[in-house]
Parts: sequence; structure tokens; C-alpha cells
Amino acid sequence: MQTRWKKHIVEYQNALLDISETASDGPILGLINEICETNQIVILTGFGTSLIVAEKAAHHLRSIGIAAVSLHPSDAEHGDLGIVAQKSLIIVVSKSGKLDSLANFLQVGAIRKCSIYVLTEGQNSADLSVEYIYSGIQWIKLNPSHEADRFGIIPTVSVVKQLVTLDFIIEESSKKLNKTTEDFLGNHPSGNLGRYLNLPVSEFISRKEGALQYNPKMGLDDVLNTIEKGKKGICVFLTAGSQIYGLLTEGDIRRLMLQHGTATSLKDADIVDHINRAPRAIVESETVSQAWNLLNSEPPISTLVVVKNDGSYAGILHARDLRP
Repeated sequence: MQTRWKKHIVEYQNALLDISETASDGPILGLINEICETNQIVILTGFGTSLIVAEKAAHHLRSIGIAAVSLHPSDAEHGDLGIVAQKSLIIVVSKSGKLDSLANFLQVGAIRKCSIYVLTEGQNSADLSVEYIYSGIQWIKLNPSHEADRFGIIPTVSVVKQLVTLDFIIEESSKKLNKTTEDFLGNHPSGNLGRYLNLPVSEFISRKEGALQYNPKMGLDDVLNTIEKGKKGICVFLTAGSQIYGLLTEGDIRRLMLQHGTATSLKDADIVDHINRAPRAIVESETVSQAWNLLNSEPPISTLVVVKNDGSYAGILHARDLRP
């Protein structure tokens, strides 16, 4: 059984590698732009397992504040097409790409001048009566999957490829729109995630190691030892009153050692001008949500200095410490 299990996992690993080589950049970039620019509800649809993927993607969009809904094609033809407004954005998930059964849905979309994207592994096809609709469709094409079931036909690997592709598109849209964890929290105030994002960072910080009282005569090896003990990749320098003087990163020290050697003092290494005197910091009473926003601000960083309300040093917060 262990051998079969490993072989099963390899099928999915190969599929994910395949996505990175075959996904079409042009239509993906176009869809990202349209998600960011639309002022209508994003409508996702599909049949069978593809509809489940569409439902998950719609939930993902809503969780970051982008209005979206999954719409069953049968429901659409029995009154729910009313949600399709002029110039709506429609995303169709379809393994085969054969959209004849969506002809009425797509025809309404075409009449209402909607943008239509199809995520598929198959070839676009339609009967002649709806062929004109296809001229306006953008196709996001993935290579055909070798499914992981023993028959090679049940949607398994193909579902993961669809999910990963849509997750990437939504994440890039979120980034382009400058969505923050507050956007997520506003739409997800309850449950474990809501509680986690509202926790104070004081519950996650390292208080004991990683800081030194600033002395320009100390050696680089002293700073390295502090970084090693703190395990956060930085050394925070403090004034006599425990205020933040600045910090050096592990990368800063490595570059200095290559130039000057470990026995050199900070002063002799001419490092004073390289100390970050205004490091990104957060007050210990602020929330995990606020910490993630600071970490992901441009340029993204991995570590924050944590201070008390009076500005004195409280500890160090690394992104890995914040994982729920």
C-alpha cells in the first residue's frame, strides 16, 4: 500500500509541475485585470466536479471582498440568469471544454456583452448554432491530465489543477487590488480564522533572545551569536533605555564578514551607516491581521520588531511564528 500511496502522490506532483509549464499567460493576465476592474458580480459556473471548483473559487473571491457567485447552469436556465448583468464577468470551469450544454447560458452572456473565460483541458467545440459565441471567449488552456484513479477517468488530478490555477488568479487579483487581512477579517469575523486574526501579536513574539545593547566596539561575532540564539535572522540594537536603536539582518552580517572578517568591530567595519535605524515595528497590542499587513507591505519582509506602548523593546516576531 505504501508504494501505491507514493505513486498516487507523484501523479499530483507531476500535474502541478505541468501547470507551471503549460498555463497560458495571456488569458490569465487578462482575467486578473478583469476581476480587478469589474463592477459587477463575478459569475462562475460548470458542471459536476467543475461546479464544485467554481463554488470554491467564488467563496475565495468573496472572502477578500470581491462579489462573486457560483451558478448552476440548470438553475441559470430556470430564472437565475437574472443575475447576469450587462458586461458581467463569467468564468466557466470545464475539463472537456465542450460547452454545447451551456449554449443558452453563453448566448445570454454574449447578448449582454459579458466577458467570458473558460478554464479547460480540452479543445473548444460547439455545434454550428452557437459557434459564433466562441469568437469572444478567452481560453485558459491546461494540458490534458492523467487522472490518478485506476481507470484514469475520474476527475482527480484535473480538479487540483483547476483549483491551483484559480487560486493563483484570485491571489494575484487580491495583490493588485491591495487587499489586506482586514478585508478578509471583515468578511470572516467568526470561526478559528477570525479569532486568530484578532489575536494580539504579544501571544506570538520571542522576548528573550535577539537583542543587544548597542555598542559600536562590539565584534561582528557578538552580533552573529545574538542572531543564532534568537533564531529570527536579525539582531536588534537597543539604547540604554531599551528603545530601538536599529537592527542588522543576517544577510547584512554575512556581507560584512566577507569584506572585513569576524574579528572586526562594528565601528571598524564601517557598519554604522548600514544599520537600519527605522525598522518596521508593531505594537504588541496590535493584531495578527495588522502584523501580516506590515510584513507584506512593499518590500515584503519576514521579521518585525515588536514594541510596547511606550516604544520600548518587547520582542521579535517572525512570519513563521504567525502561522495559524
